[in-house]
Amino acid sequence: MIKSRVRAGDIACRYGGEEFALILAEVDTEGAQRCVENIRERIKHLSLHNRGQTLGTVTISAALPLSLGR
Repeated sequence: MIKSRVRAGDIACRYGGEEFALILAEVDTEGAQRCVENIRERIKHLSLHNRGQTLGTVTISAALPLSLGR
């Protein structure tokens, strides 16, 4: 689901058990915020099921690092 929300040159990968990382090439802070917000909205509306039961709401936390060299 996340990979379908990033551009062809970007990287979306699993970083740990429940962690994911996005590497967004050639994007400014506002573009990165839009990308993360798009993913957050999509996850907010997920309806997940397991063994016939609907699971609860899925949430995410996101952080954008600042590049001080630019």
